[in-house]
This record gives sequence, C-alpha cells and structure tokens, in this order.
Amino acid sequence: MRSLVMLALLVTAACAQVSPPSTLELSKNMGGVLLVVNVANTFKPEYQATSMDLSLKRKDVEQRVLPAPPHGRNQPNQPDPNPPVKYSFSLIKQEEQSSTFVLFVPITAGNYVIEEVAGFASHPPVMGAFQIPVGGKVNIQAGRVTYLGHVDAINRERKSDQEPRSGPVIPLVEQEVSGFANATLDLTIRDARAEDCAMIQNQLTAVPPDKFDTALVTIERQSLLSQR
Repeated sequence: MRSLVMLALLVTAACAQVSPPSTLELSKNMGGVLLVVNVANTFKPEYQATSMDLSLKRKDVEQRVLPAPPHGRNQPNQPDPNPPVKYSFSLIKQEEQSSTFVLFVPITAGNYVIEEVAGFASHPPVMGAFQIPVGGKVNIQAGRVTYLGHVDAINRERKSDQEPRSGPVIPLVEQEVSGFANATLDLTIRDARAEDCAMIQNQLTAVPPDKFDTALVTIERQSLLSQR
C-alpha cells in the first residue's frame, strides 16, 4: 500500500495539477477540452474507480537544448522544461457497477499530446491503479472547446497473456485485490456530445453550441502499465 501511495505522490510531483472549475469561460488565449469516461469494474465490482486524471504535454513550445558536457563527464539530470500538466476529472456518478467521470477545463490555446489517462479505485485500505490506454494529438483553439469523446472502459478478467493488463502488478496485493493486475480493459470510444453536454449543462452557460470541435481520442495499447 505504501509503495502505491508513494508512486501517486511522485507522479503528482512531476506534473502540475489543475482542478476542474465550476464553470468554463473562454477567452482570446484560452480554449477548453471535454472528455467523459465511464469505468465499469466487472471483474471486482466492489472496487469501482474513485478518481481520474488526464496528462497533457504541450508540443508547440521551444525546447531548450543543453550544452554538451565536458569530455568524460556525464550530463546531469535536468528537469523537463516542458512538463506535462495533469488535469483532474470530476466524478459525477458512482454506481455499484460503474463510475462516470467528466473532464471539462480551460486550457491555453496550442497543440498538445495526451500523455496519460489514469485513475485509482480507493477503498481503504486498498487503492488500486489503472490506466485507460487512449491517446492522441489535441489542437486547442482560443475561444473554442475540443470534445475528445465518450470512453466506455470495462474492466474484465484476462483470458490470456496476450491481453494487456489494466494496471501495474506492483504493489501486488492492492493490484490483485482491486482486480486491475489480472484484468484487461475493453474500450469503446464514441461521439456522444449531446448526451455528455447534457450532464454538465450548468457549466456550459458561457459556451455556445457552435464553439465546439470534435477530435476523438484513439486507443493506444503500447503503455508501460498495460504491458505483461
């Protein structure tokens, strides 16, 4: 348990973290993203997801190149000058069989890439970790909202070693008990913008319907957490 908590703290420390606002207001320099994820842990129903985050890394910023070290010396570790930013989802519905999360946040206009969509099922004393293997490039335009889609993720028992895991195997006890080490995720990605916007109508008062763009995330199985 302690090792999982430390992992969560390290990941959080490596990324700036942004909590969702109560309402979204766009400006000449700001756009926004909307992503809805429903996670159903059918393998271990008593351990439904309780929190999720999306990590975005900006790709259109100038990268500072460090000078080469003197001959015979190793290059010291340098902090990433362009670290990913972690955005927290809002848990808007939790039922016995699933949890529904919404990410609706303002973001500085620019070109980004999705680094990670991950979460936890925290049911003390157990906290299991999982990763939704989706990704893609995101173009955030000022004054507009980019809709990334509605992802349905079903956590079920693995049938073979060829199926990627839903989460890491360490810490062993927590990951096995929560069902993410010995399970895989079946994913469905769809355009359900009307349905998703209806869930957050109170946050859309400043966003006209014609200010939305659609760029659905894609399934990407090549993930460290998903490897056997």
